[in-house]
Amino acid sequence: MPTVFAHNVSGLEVSQVVGLAFAVAASSFCPLLVLGIWWRGLTARGAAVGVLAGGGTAAGAVLATILGPPLTGWPATLLAQPAT
Repeated sequence: MPTVFAHNVSGLEVSQVVGLAFAVAASSFCPLLVLGIWWRGLTARGAAVGVLAGGGTAAGAVLATILGPPLTGWPATLLAQPAT
């Protein structure tokens, strides 16, 4: 897998790749932190679902950015910055 990604990210700048990596990290842990601080009813199952949903969505956006065709308009904007 890393070799496939390394060949496909050669067209992206280093700052974009680093930004995408941080987007996945932020999207994975933000639901856990926000729900853990402000919702007393958070369970272990709910925390796991939040981490998987946030991280999975951001990882899907990163994969679409790296492996997918070039996009324009709103889809390009949303995929370029998945954590915002």
